[in-house]
Amino acid sequence: MRNVAVLYGGVSPEHEVSIITALQVINALKGAGHKVLPVYLSKEGTWFLGSDDFLDPKLYRDLGNPKRKGKRVVLPADRELGMLAKGMMGFGGVVDEIEVVFPVFHGRNGEDGAIQGLLELSGLPYVGCGVGASAVGMDKYMAKRVAKDIGLNVVEDVLINESDWNEDRKNIWD
Repeated sequence: MRNVAVLYGGVSPEHEVSIITALQVINALKGAGHKVLPVYLSKEGTWFLGSDDFLDPKLYRDLGNPKRKGKRVVLPADRELGMLAKGMMGFGGVVDEIEVVFPVFHGRNGEDGAIQGLLELSGLPYVGCGVGASAVGMDKYMAKRVAKDIGLNVVEDVLINESDWNEDRKNIWD
């Protein structure tokens, strides 16, 4: 049995999808006999450690609920500290040691290598792709360049950046 921190939610338009996926992952991990530490990241980027209450999908009908019911935590980029929980006297160590982190995010600020980078700085092992693969996977243009460079066939495309779009939107479509 391992202590698995499942990180989910996050600052992304796909916040709610991440919650649904995380609940499935958490239930599977618990079913396999692991102790799960659910860590909900609010849309504002605040982290909350939850209890078994966090496993009920109804909790997330109002996204203020996890904030009210959870314990505020932070993950510093310091290998000696681990995850810290907020208490009356400031932040202190979380009681349960985290043996592995299971990030469950969709979209930017989670699926793009940002969380993986923080986990590496913090010295916490995690499942899934590393920083580089996650970043490339989220950047569709870059992913296609890599695929093409290793000999895979890709559909031709054109990269249009925001300034080009704003300056010449009409001609881009032609």
